[in-house]
Amino acid sequence: MFSFCKEPGMINIMETVMNLGGRQNLYDYAYAELFPEKFKMNLLLNGVRSAAEWLCRMQEDRLAFPAGLDPEGKKVFENNPRLSAIAGSALIEYGRAVNEPRFIIAADKAFNYIKRRIENLRFRDSYTLAQVGIFAIKLGESDYAAEFSKEITGKFDAGNIDPTVANIVAKFLKIMPSKTGEEARTLEKILAGIKNNFYFSLEHKLIMASASYADTPGLLKDIDKKSAEDVLRWVASQEMPSGGFQRDTDFHVACTRGTARIFRAFADQREYTEILERSIPWLLSLQYSAHNAFGFPSGLAKFMSGGFRYKIKNSSIWLDSAAHFVSGGLIYQNGILTQR
Repeated sequence: MFSFCKEPGMINIMETVMNLGGRQNLYDYAYAELFPEKFKMNLLLNGVRSAAEWLCRMQEDRLAFPAGLDPEGKKVFENNPRLSAIAGSALIEYGRAVNEPRFIIAADKAFNYIKRRIENLRFRDSYTLAQVGIFAIKLGESDYAAEFSKEITGKFDAGNIDPTVANIVAKFLKIMPSKTGEEARTLEKILAGIKNNFYFSLEHKLIMASASYADTPGLLKDIDKKSAEDVLRWVASQEMPSGGFQRDTDFHVACTRGTARIFRAFADQREYTEILERSIPWLLSLQYSAHNAFGFPSGLAKFMSGGFRYKIKNSSIWLDSAAHFVSGGLIYQNGILTQR
């Protein structure tokens, strides 16, 4: 279970709870001292719920989601349906976990929007198709997802790897319920390309984004355990003392978007529990509540609640930070319950 350390540069339990909105009172603090594990899990689950509710509030009447909110609290729109698929995936998972229809309904609405929007040729890139395909599989629409799998297989260039795109495409192809021989061969080529890209970038000291390789260990562990462990150790090494992950090897500032994605990918990696022990409280400390929405005009605090500040000195909120945190929190909770 994650801890709120009191070492220099770390976030302790008092700091975290105060950052969550000053809701700490003597009764709460006494509860935290007497039942620390339950208190910490409650903090996490409350944060997960708050993030899921924020995602619902962000959904437009036209069923799409904005990319996020700018420092003035204005919605930033990105017409690409990829973000709606990321948010929808998190909402369907959460709705089923807590058995609350409103989250499932929000996900269904997002899917209906995506099905109309994805027909536009501008959105037929492999990255978007894969993200929508993952969402479709979670909704039980495997036949619909198969259309995208076939299209990706026919056009994806496994010899020119962008690790962010390649990992999502590989994740989609891997979870497809049934694969053709061509799709299986494409997946194999993509995984080999991701592995080669990782070692080449490492050897030549190229700029590498830690979150881009977040899913790589899980994709490689069944076919190349050593490479999976190498990537896992490298991603772990990019964590900063505060618990956040730097954006890339050339930008040494922790950001919630990348950290939340890594949290989601590592939530079931029990051998790296110490990563989660630092990243969870760091993320929670940057989650807006009705009491700490600093940087936004008054009156918007409730609207902001549940979203995540991009970084310490940037008050923008991004949709995928909340979505990945919701998914990661559910995976983490499930792992703790399984251990018990």
